[in-house]
Amino acid sequence: MKHLTKKQLDELKKKLLEEKAKILARHNETLEVQKRVSEEAKEPQDLEDLGQINYTEELLESLSQRDMEVLKEIEEALKRMKNGTYGICEWTGEYIPYERLKTIPWTRFTAKGAEEYEETMGTSMESTSYETSIEDISIERDDIGED
Repeated sequence: MKHLTKKQLDELKKKLLEEKAKILARHNETLEVQKRVSEEAKEPQDLEDLGQINYTEELLESLSQRDMEVLKEIEEALKRMKNGTYGICEWTGEYIPYERLKTIPWTRFTAKGAEEYEETMGTSMESTSYETSIEDISIERDDIGED
């Protein structure tokens, strides 16, 4: 039984490649920001500047790590497309609904499979934070600013 049409697979592959390109672009931007932050950190103006610099460095590090995890999942999804196992839940063996794949094209589990996996293994292979766009996250902190 065929689960996804060629058109759907092509659409999902395009989404995976677009997300991969976005992550790589963000990674390059992150490297530029880290370089600027490092330069600024050499001569912080005051404690507020130093606090903002430290916060920014920590945020960039965590975003970068999250991006690298998603990038790995994208690479695995592209491999599954090549070997014909894409869209099949690795936990339940059921087809992953197309709507879920459109939302999280790199997912390896149905919603039920992800829940069961987490309950059994004690950890989740995917995070709902992946659905949050990096563009939605502001690096500025409300509690640090000019008076």
